[in-house]
Amino acid sequence: MSFDQVVEEIFKLFNITENPDLDIHKITKESITEDKKIIVSLAGFGMGFGTVTAEVEAAVKEADYLFGAPRMLLGIESQAKKYPYYLAKDILPCLQEIADGIQFGVKKAVVLFSGDTGFYSGATNLAKALNQTGYASVRIMPGISSINAVAAKANITWQDAKIMSSHGISVERWRPELMDAVCHNKHTFVITSGSKDVRDIGDILVAIETRLNCKFRVFIGTNLYSDEKLGWYSADKCSTYNQDGLSTIIIENTNWKYKILLPELTDDDFIRDKVPMSKEEIRQLSLCKLQLHKDAVVYDIGSGSGSVAIEMARLDPSIKVYAIELKEDAVQLIQKTDLNICLKTYLFWKGQLRMLL
Repeated sequence: MSFDQVVEEIFKLFNITENPDLDIHKITKESITEDKKIIVSLAGFGMGFGTVTAEVEAAVKEADYLFGAPRMLLGIESQAKKYPYYLAKDILPCLQEIADGIQFGVKKAVVLFSGDTGFYSGATNLAKALNQTGYASVRIMPGISSINAVAAKANITWQDAKIMSSHGISVERWRPELMDAVCHNKHTFVITSGSKDVRDIGDILVAIETRLNCKFRVFIGTNLYSDEKLGWYSADKCSTYNQDGLSTIIIENTNWKYKILLPELTDDDFIRDKVPMSKEEIRQLSLCKLQLHKDAVVYDIGSGSGSVAIEMARLDPSIKVYAIELKEDAVQLIQKTDLNICLKTYLFWKGQLRMLL
C-alpha cells in the first residue's frame, strides 16, 4: 500500500472524518522518526560469573550480539553472536555493519565491562560515541564494582575513603595522587592493572614510611570471586607481590594527618644563596590571592629562588607549575632547593615542578 492508502485505511478503521484543517499530504515519510535499529546495553560484569546482577544476566540472555574481552565471553551460554571486542574503535564498525543489514525489527547488543561502568571505564567513551551514531540507543547497566567487593572482603567501609585507579592512568598522574592520598586518608582504595602496579605501590609506601612517622598495611584482593587471593600485607611485602591477575587494594594508614591547604613553608626551609627570594609573608599572600584549584597550570616567569613555584607545587599533586628562569645559578638553586624540601617533607613532590630553562 502507498502512504496515502495507509492513511485512508486508518481513517476508515477508526471512523475518522477527514479534517479540512489537517493536510495529510504534508506528512512525509522523512518527517516520521525511524526507530533505532539497535539497543546497546553497556553492562557491568562485576568480578565474574558469580557477581553478575539479575538485570545484566537477563540482558545477556536476550542479546542478539555480545561484545567483551575474551575472558568474559568464555563460558557464557548464549545463542548470540560473540565479538571479542571492548574498545569503541573495534565495536562501532561491527555495529554499523549490523545496522546496515537490519531490514526490519530491532536487534539487541550487550557490551560487557569489568569493574565499575562509571569509574575509569571504557563504557564512558563508548556511550558517547554510540550516542552520536544515530542507529543505536544506549543504556548503562551497572554491576558490582571491585571497590565494593574488596571492602566487603576486608570488612571495611569505604564512605570516607579516597578511591583512585592506576589502571589505564599514566604513572606521572597516579603516583603523586596516590602519595598524597595515603598520607592524608585512613583508607585509600586503588584499582590496579596487576602485580606490577602493586609492587610499585609497595615501593612508594616503603619510601614514605622511611621519611615520615607512619606505618602502612595493605589489603590485596586478586581475582575476586574467581580463584581469589586475599590478605593483609606490610608495605615491604607488598613491594614483592607476584600473584597474577587483576588486583584491587586497600591502603590503611592509622597515623594519617589532615592536609594543610595553605602555604606552610617558612623562609628557613629554603636555600637562600645570592638569588633573590620572595619573603614569607609576600609569598603566602600571593598564593592566597591566586586562589589556585585542582588541576591548575601555573607559569612562574622569573622564578628566582623558586620559593613561590615550590610552594605552589606542594598545594596539591594535580597542580602543574612551570618555573621559568634564565640565570644558570638560579636554575641550579631551584633544583637543589626543590630536592632538599622534598627530602625533608614529602619526597614524592619531586617531579611536580617543571623546569623551563
